[in-house]
Amino acid sequence: MATSSVYDDAYLISKGLYMIVSEVVGPECIVKLRRQKVEIYDTLDHCSSSDDKLAIISGSKGEGYIFKSPDIDIMYVDKSAIVVSDPSVLTVPYSSIPSLLMMETDNTPPGFTFVKCLKYDNTNIELKHSLELRGRDIYVSSKQIRETFMSSSISSCHGPCQTFTGYGVESDQAYTLNCPTWPNQAIPFIRRSLDRGWPSHDVLTDICKDGCLLVPINSKQQQYSDMIDLEWRISFSLAEKKLVHSMNHCQFLCYNYSKCS
Repeated sequence: MATSSVYDDAYLISKGLYMIVSEVVGPECIVKLRRQKVEIYDTLDHCSSSDDKLAIISGSKGEGYIFKSPDIDIMYVDKSAIVVSDPSVLTVPYSSIPSLLMMETDNTPPGFTFVKCLKYDNTNIELKHSLELRGRDIYVSSKQIRETFMSSSISSCHGPCQTFTGYGVESDQAYTLNCPTWPNQAIPFIRRSLDRGWPSHDVLTDICKDGCLLVPINSKQQQYSDMIDLEWRISFSLAEKKLVHSMNHCQFLCYNYSKCS
């Protein structure tokens, strides 16, 4: 009887906690609606985006997290540039890529990379104005490209982002580069996931297919290095969104409740 009472109490506590967290974060049907809303925004942005950039909603709203405010995070992906870890992995003709860049991680902290320019498109003003010659190699300066992207007088700086306010909505907007292949630095994540069985093989395949993004901000770990302004942070925001979407609702509640507290 005592053991049964303990189980009953644990059940009631768990059920009560579930109801409280669901009230704060939202029921499963509402979370799905939030994600569908973001998917619609992304689709509309893809259709109406400019020729040079692709807008992607990222951060907590892209994951289906509770909407406490109208603020939104947007990553603008440069469509004319592709970053690779090795040019030999290219699956498209070299000549078909307007700007081809290469990751260089030998002398950067974990999660960061230099971006070496192999070729660039003269019409890409942000990229063109951000190239710096170091020895015999040309690199893309994260500092210069960030300052060029944030040139608008109606925005303020916030890390790698510019905070833009318009039509009653505040958004953090960041310029990003697209790396369509999974970076070598993150291969251990794939191995651990395969060993542990989560996420599923299909989700992992989808994540690797999307690759990663590079955000123009340095690590601040090499403050006196002449290469500090050339560092880019490797962003896994696309992978994070897919991981969160692969969670069941109970996992999602546990993951997000700390953010709501």
